[in-house]
Amino acid sequence: LAGGLRLWDAAAGALLWAVRGHQSGLCAAVWAPERELLTGSYDLRVRRFDARMGRCVREYEAPHGECTSIDTSPCGRLLLVAGDSNCTLVYDDRLHARP
Repeated sequence: LAGGLRLWDAAAGALLWAVRGHQSGLCAAVWAPERELLTGSYDLRVRRFDARMGRCVREYEAPHGECTSIDTSPCGRLLLVAGDSNCTLVYDDRLHARP
C-alpha cells in the first residue's frame, strides 16, 4: 500500500482501516489531539486524518523538498512542518480551509 496508511487495534490485532492517503511513501507521522493522525509524505503533502473514520479532513503543503518532521501544539490548532530544504512552516487551523 504505497503512500497508504493502516491503523491497527494492537490489543485485538485487528485492522481498523486502511486508506491510500498519499501519492508517495510516508516519511513522518504524529498523533494530534481529537483522535487525529498527521502524516507527511515524499509527495510534498501533509494530511490530517480522522483516526476514527480513516478519512482525510485537511491537507497542507509541505515545505519545499521532502517533509522531514511534523508536530502539533498541545491544543492541536497549530501545525509545525519541517522539510529538508531548511524551511519550516507553521499552519494555524483557524485560518486553513478544509480540502
